[in-house]
Order: sequence, then structure tokens, then C-alpha cells
Amino acid sequence: MPSSETSGLERVSRAERLQLSYGQQRLWFIDRIAPGNPIYNEPLVVLELRGRLDVLAVRRAVDHLLARHEVLRTVIAETAGEPSLRILEPRPAELEVLDFRSPSEEETDGRLREVLDAEATRSFDLSRGPLIRFSLVWTAEERHVLVVASHHIVSDGWSVRVLLRELATLYGDAVRGRPLGAGLPVLDVQYADYAAWQRRRLERGELAEEERYWVSRLRGAPMQLDWPTDRQRPRVSRLDGAYVAGQLSTASLDRLRAEAGAALRDDSGPVTRFMALLAAWLLILHRRSGSLDISVGSAVAGRMRKDLEPLIGFFVNVLVLRTDLSGNPSLLTLLARVRETVLGALEHQELPFDRLVEQLQPERHDSRQPLVNVFFAYHNFSAERHVVEGLELRRLRYERAGSKFDVALLAVESEEDARTLTLQLWYDPELYDEETMRAALEEVCRAVEGLGAESLGRRLMALDAILEPPRDGPCEQEFRW
Repeated sequence: MPSSETSGLERVSRAERLQLSYGQQRLWFIDRIAPGNPIYNEPLVVLELRGRLDVLAVRRAVDHLLARHEVLRTVIAETAGEPSLRILEPRPAELEVLDFRSPSEEETDGRLREVLDAEATRSFDLSRGPLIRFSLVWTAEERHVLVVASHHIVSDGWSVRVLLRELATLYGDAVRGRPLGAGLPVLDVQYADYAAWQRRRLERGELAEEERYWVSRLRGAPMQLDWPTDRQRPRVSRLDGAYVAGQLSTASLDRLRAEAGAALRDDSGPVTRFMALLAAWLLILHRRSGSLDISVGSAVAGRMRKDLEPLIGFFVNVLVLRTDLSGNPSLLTLLARVRETVLGALEHQELPFDRLVEQLQPERHDSRQPLVNVFFAYHNFSAERHVVEGLELRRLRYERAGSKFDVALLAVESEEDARTLTLQLWYDPELYDEETMRAALEEVCRAVEGLGAESLGRRLMALDAILEPPRDGPCEQEFRW
């Protein structure tokens, strides 16, 4: 099978009909069913700018960014029910500038929060665009906040890092009077070329081996985890979301993976933090559902080629991690199974999730995602600090409630504090109470803290005692709300 690095990715004619990628087509279809639903808005990018700001230079940087990346000026056209990409000509961006300076810092912060909440839930028109918006909020004499909102159909988490790095470079070029973007990598291809290449590879059978792997791996798998709900499931989900959160010491996680790696002593590679926390998550999912055959969704960047790395666009792919918990395995055996599941999935990660859905044809529900309703993600949050011509740029965290899955565990490593891991348990409040989710998150904590070397030989059915709440409170030393 040709690898992604050797299979020909080249520019396609812009005069021909430009196909959507598989992921884009799914989001377009969802938008047709529920127009304007903001659930697939990307998380807001909130960038603090401290120092003397040249607003004209910001405008020039944004304009050049849009001209450089076709996907940011792309809309979805429809002809006879079939979608296609339509790339608009470059034009000046609509940069909204808001002056919220006030003697009252509390008032300024409140007005800024209102803008953030409004932008996070403001819908996009996929057929008209723009599918990315920029707002500049003046909060103090030498402090501004740049807010970037986009639809997932043109962006993803990796793209945010590209966008911030390039904006910093372009702003510096504009302030210094240099040619904009001269130091940025040349983009030999654009997102539309990637979408055409992805379709072409599937048509030529280049991913047939991956298709066979996934169809075999998921044949007979339960498509949904039956975690008992606190309320009856609605016929159509509003995709609302809420989350509970806390912090866990990374030392506990590292102790578990190190002890497991030492005990396994094979050539399959180390047990990573991702694998160790996924194993703990599976224990809680089993405890809550009683299932011994559990599929969890997780995401990969989807950029297997070097020439895709500097692009902005929707490349992320969802993998279905199916783990067998049957036979009352020991904790060590479970960790070995999790490692095998993760490594196998990564080896076959190029098959688009939406192509897999086509092949498996799961029963569809308006209130559930296809194939998986439980998710797990492990991220590294970077504050993305840059200093340009005396201006300090720093990315701020902003959370907005929304959940595409019944339940999703998100672990976030922070560069600012390597000793702690932030855990967020996102859930659908139409189905679950906050109390239920807090208890489940505490169980994840206890699983990580309590599963040491002495537990590696214990069987699945004997691990319940570790997950029971201690009499002196829930993981007070290791876990903080």
C-alpha cells in the first residue's frame, strides 16, 4: 500500500468542481439537518496583546493570513444537492474593534466575557461565509484581546497553533515595514488539494488494507456504551454540554505507567500517559455500564505528511478504540490490551472516520453519534507566548459548554505546571446530573491513584474496592476540584 508520504499530493485545477473532504462532508450534512447549530464552532481563540498595539498592522496581518490560506475564504456551494468547495477571492477582513476601556476592571471583564460567550455561540452560514471571524477588544490603555471564532469545517486544534504563529510573524513584518510572510514556509498545496487527494486515495484502493483492519476490528462491536442515564434520552439531542473538572497529580499517572512498563518487559513499547489514563477510564466505563466490550472515540491530528503541517484546515480524524475486558483480566493484562489497541489504531489512522461509518453502516439515532457515544482525549495546552516589537502575545484559556458525545473525558497537560493534569468530564445534561459526573470523575482519580505495582496482578472483578470512596473524602491528596 502506498504511504501517505509517497502517494501523489498535488495541486488540482481550481476551474473544476472541488470536492469536500470526508470530514467536511459530514459537517455539511449535519448543518443541513440543523442549520446554525454552533456545536461545531471551534473553541474560541482568545489572544491577549500587552503593549502598544498597531491596529493597522493587525489588519494587514489578518488580511495576509486570509490570502495565504484558501480554506479561510472558502464556502460550501451546493448544486443539485451535491456540495462543493468555492474559494472566494482575497478581500479585507471584517475586523470588529470594540473599546471596552473603563475605570472599573470588573465592568470591562464582564463586557469581554459577554463578547466571548456571544461569539462562541454565534452561528456560521456555510454557504455564504465568512467561516472565520476576528474581533479586537480594547480593554486597557496597553491591553487588547484578539478573539478568533471559526467553524470546524475550516479549522482544528493544530490549525490554531499555525494561525497564532503566523499572525505573530505577519504582525512583526507589518510593524517593521518588511514584505509580509517572506519568512513563512511556501505552501505548495492548499486544503482543497488535500481533500481531492484524500478522495483519490480511497477511489484507487490505497487505503484498502486500513479498511480491512477497521472493519475486522469493529465487526460485532457494540456501537454505543449503555451507561445508565439519570433521565430518559430525548428523541433528538440538542447537543448541549456541561462539565466537571479537577486536577490530578501527574506523579500518580507516571508511577502507574512506569510500573506497568517494567512488568510487561516486551518489545511493544512503553505504556504512555495516554494509555494509562485510558485504562483507568475503561475501568470506570465498565463499572458504570457492566460492559466487557467497550469502544471509545479518540482523535489524531491527521497530518501524516510534512506538506500538511503548515496548513490550516480540518484534518483531525476520529479513531475507534475497542478494548476487550472479557475473561476477568488482571490490571497488567488490561494495560497490555489497551497498548495493543492504541498502537494498532495509530498504525491504521489514515482511514477517514466517515468512510468507516459508510462501511459499517451502524444504526443511526438523532440523539447519538455514529459508532461511539463515549470519547477520550489527551491534550497539551500551550499558552502560545510570542513577543513581537515590544508587544507580548499570550493565548488565554476559554471554555464553552457543549458536548458532541454522551460523556467525554478530556485530560489537559499545561506547560505552565507540569506537575498537574487537568481533567474535564464533559457530559450531556439532558442525560446526566452533575452529581453523577462528579462521582465518575472521582472514580477516575481513585483508579489512577490506587493502581500501583501491588495492583497489577489483581483481576478486574477485584478492583472495585479501589474505586470505592474513602471514608476521609475523595482523593484529597491527589485530586482537587
